[in-house]
Amino acid sequence: MKKVQESLTATESSVLATLENFRFSSRTNITKKQISNHDATCYILYVSGSKTNARLVHLLRIWRAQTGVRSGAVSAANMGQIPALNSQVAWAQAGMKLHFKYLFNAGVSTSYGFVGKDFHSESNELWLGGSTFGEKAGSERKTYWHRQAKGLYGCTQLGTNRGFELHAQVKGVLNVA
Repeated sequence: MKKVQESLTATESSVLATLENFRFSSRTNITKKQISNHDATCYILYVSGSKTNARLVHLLRIWRAQTGVRSGAVSAANMGQIPALNSQVAWAQAGMKLHFKYLFNAGVSTSYGFVGKDFHSESNELWLGGSTFGEKAGSERKTYWHRQAKGLYGCTQLGTNRGFELHAQVKGVLNVA
C-alpha cells in the first residue's frame, strides 16, 4: 500500500500554480510556455527548498496531471467541444502514473546523470552507447541538484543559478511581480 502524501504547503501550492501555466516538453522554452521535467524539478527545489525524492515525484505528478487536463480541455475547446469528465479523469490519471525516478538516479552507467555529488557539483560525465562497451561519449550533463542525505535533495550552486534564471523568465512571461 502506498504512503499517503501530506497536504501541500503554501509554497508548494504556489509553485504548482505557476508551473500549471507551462506544459511539458523535452526542451525548456519559457517564452513558448514549455518546460522540461528536470527544469521543473530545479524550479521546485529553487523556490521551495530541499525535498525528499517521494515529495518531488508527487509534486511533478500533480503538475503533469494538471497540465494534461488543461491541454486536453484547450484542445477540446478549440474543436468546439466540452471535454467529458471521463476524458479529464483519464488525462489526470496518465500524469499521475509517471514515475520520474530517472531524475534522481545517481549511477554513472546511465545516460541521465542529473544528481551531483555535493553543492559544488557542476556536471556528470555521461556514458552513452558506443561501439565498445564502456566507451565514453564525452558528453556532460549539468547537475542542478545533489543528494543531501538518503532520499533528500537540494539545489547545487548551478541549480540555484538555473532556478534564479527560470524564476526571472517565468515572472516575465506571466507578468507577475
